[in-house]
Amino acid sequence: MRKLFKRWYIWFGLVLLLGFTGSAVLIYSSRSRINQNNFDRIRQGMSEPELVVILGVPDPEYDGPHTGPSWSGATWSSGPNWITVSYVGGSVYGKTIHLASAWETLRWHVKKGAERLGVEWD
Repeated sequence: MRKLFKRWYIWFGLVLLLGFTGSAVLIYSSRSRINQNNFDRIRQGMSEPELVVILGVPDPEYDGPHTGPSWSGATWSSGPNWITVSYVGGSVYGKTIHLASAWETLRWHVKKGAERLGVEWD
C-alpha cells in the first residue's frame, strides 16, 4: 500500500478528481437568482407579481420585519446573498442588494455545515 502512494500517476489522478469536483461545485453554486443582473432588472413602480417572475417567491423567514404603516417589503435570499425590496402602495419603491465576497460565502457554508453537525457557531 505504501508503494502505491509513491506513484506519480496516483497523485495526479487525485488532484484531477479534486479539481473536477471543485469546478462542479463552483458552477452549481453560481446558479442563483440573486445576482446583479436580476437586481438591475428591478425598476421602481414594478408590482410584486413582476418581481416573483424575476426573483421567484420571497423568503418567508424575512417577511415579518419588513412592514410599516404605509409600506411593506420582501427579501429574497440565496445563501449569504440577498435582495430586499420595499413597496409603497403595492409597487416597488426601493431596493437593496448584498452580494457576499468569496470569504463570506465560505464562512456561510462552513457555518451551515457546522450547524448540521450540531456545532454552535457565533
